[in-house]
Amino acid sequence: MVIDKPFFEVGLWNAWILSLFVIIHPLVMRLIDQTVGTGDFNQKMGDIPAEAAKKKSLPLPGVLLRVLFLISIFIPLRLGTVWFCTGLVIYIFGIAIFVSSIINAAQTPLGQVFTRGMYQYSRHPLYLSFLLIFFGISLASL
Repeated sequence: MVIDKPFFEVGLWNAWILSLFVIIHPLVMRLIDQTVGTGDFNQKMGDIPAEAAKKKSLPLPGVLLRVLFLISIFIPLRLGTVWFCTGLVIYIFGIAIFVSSIINAAQTPLGQVFTRGMYQYSRHPLYLSFLLIFFGISLASL
């Protein structure tokens, strides 16, 4: 198998462009809540737990997401390939699920269960959206 480009190289058209969403998604959530929601999104999603054991595990997902972002700086996107186009479509689909789920959660009154939109089909559509986003980035860089 002949590879025309090195697998790890720092460049402008690398996977970090798509992975940037991982870093800015909390800002997107806050902006959506302020625009279409009631401003109590963190309470609806569950505030920071009071137990010390749960507080210790809170930084782990954030650290892992940032490590994935740092790795993506070195992975070039394969522009113009079928894999890139397929990955981009899956990535955009994941972003759409994320945004629609946040809008549904932001518009639901405090104390009610989320049952509209993607919450009709998945109990955790935000996890589903991140799975699709990461899968799309992976395909785009094949």
